[in-house]
Parts: sequence; C-alpha cells; structure tokens
Amino acid sequence: MLAEPRDANSPAPLWPRSLNAQYEWRELLQLAVAHPCPQDELYSHLPDTLLDLALRCWPRHYKHHTMFKRNFPEAGARWSDPLLASSEMLHILRKIRAPGLTYLDLEFRADSGDEQLFRHIGSVFPALKGLMIHRYRGSGEEEPPLVNIASYLARLQHLEVLMLHLDFADLPDVDICTRFRRRKPGHRSGGQPQLSDSFATLKRAANTLAGLLGPALLYVCLLRPLRRHRQQWVPFHIVRSDGAEAGTGHAFAEECQTPLFDDFILPHGHKFSIYEDD
Repeated sequence: MLAEPRDANSPAPLWPRSLNAQYEWRELLQLAVAHPCPQDELYSHLPDTLLDLALRCWPRHYKHHTMFKRNFPEAGARWSDPLLASSEMLHILRKIRAPGLTYLDLEFRADSGDEQLFRHIGSVFPALKGLMIHRYRGSGEEEPPLVNIASYLARLQHLEVLMLHLDFADLPDVDICTRFRRRKPGHRSGGQPQLSDSFATLKRAANTLAGLLGPALLYVCLLRPLRRHRQQWVPFHIVRSDGAEAGTGHAFAEECQTPLFDDFILPHGHKFSIYEDD
C-alpha cells in the first residue's frame, strides 16, 4: 500500500479522522506505506497479528539529494520528498499494537524524539528478527549517537539482521565508482581514500553495535550507496568469543567476503539484500 504525498510537506492520510468505519483486517500480515502521515487513523486500526511493517520514503530520501536523482527524469517520474522526524514516527508507532511483528522498516530524520523512538522500538516489538532503519542526522548533528541507539535496540533479543543507514558525514560521493571507470589506466584516483575512510567508519560502527546488541544478532549491514556498483550495503558478520552470550566474553564485527559473481544471501533473504535499497 502506497500513499502519494499531496505536496512536499503534507503527506495525505489513508484513513482521515472524518472517516467513520470499522475493519478488523485479521488477515492483514504485511503493510507498506510510503510517506506516512502522523495524523492517519489507519495505524490505530491495524490488527495485532501484523508481522511486517514498512513506513518509509519512496524512493529513499537520500536519493533526492545525490546523483541518484538523475535517474528520475529518465524514468519520466516526479516525486516530492516529505520526510518524517523521529517524534512524528514515534507518534505513529505508539498507535500500533503488534507484539508479533517480525520485520520493521523505518525512515526518518532525527529530532528531539530520537531517543524515545529507539527506546519504543526496543520495548514494544520484542519479536523483531529483521530491522531496517534509515536515520538522517538532525540539525547540527555531526555523528549519530551510536551507543545510545544500540543500547535501546539491545532489548531485541531475537533480532538476527540489522540494516542501518546512519547518514555518516564521511560517506563517499555516490558517483565515485563512475569516475573510477572514466580514468585512464595508471591514473591515481583521489576517490580511494574516501572509500577507505568510510569503510573504517562503518567498521567501527559495526563493532560498537556487535558489542551491545542481543545474542541472536547474526549480521549488521551498513549502507554505502554507490551508483553503478553492484553492492549497496557493507555486511558484517557477528563473531562471538566463548562466553559472549553469558556476558563473560565479547562480540565483534567481521567484514563479510562477498563473491564477485554469485549472490551473497543474508538470513531472511526474501526481505533483505546487500545489492539493493529500493
């Protein structure tokens, strides 16, 4: 289910407050809403049997502000780009009662409600096995509060796959691989340090998450979007020393070796892929 925004600042509700209706929707297991409206009454009427929920932008918000946007006119498409703040996303999630929710996909910009939002996710959706979050830095924020985020999500004891876009400041230009191809053989590129620096940032973040998140976590994947590059996410496998699950050891993130020609398949591969971020 997709809701097209009326304009760049005002997504339309699917269930306005003026609508007087009753639906049980007991068979509704999966729901995806693009550009959700915080005032939408839809979320107060979702069944507690819901298993899969996506509240996100489409296309992804960052694609409006990078060279990806070149693809839009070529496709004959025009999109506005409303993006919810953390507090608005929290307002929506507080309406939802879905204790068995297995997959959750959220996209928002950080504001004063950021910590409350992550605390809510960690406490209200205990059955999550897969979580994807695109979180954009708030005004004046240089680095995301990674330790706080991980601490709140640590309550998700069944979480196996975590896909995160944390809008790190040193992410390379999305067109960097295209520029590599245009250079003559032997020409030194200034882009390689960008890739190396960004990977170091992602590796530190993955290790922080590995050390704080729950014992079921298998993979952390961090977004590094690149045009004309097959792989959009950098995957890390979580390795635990003896006693890590009992709290006497430690866990760390190990970069996954992804094959050049075969697909690297994550757990819950029908939901998550390192090769796309639609």
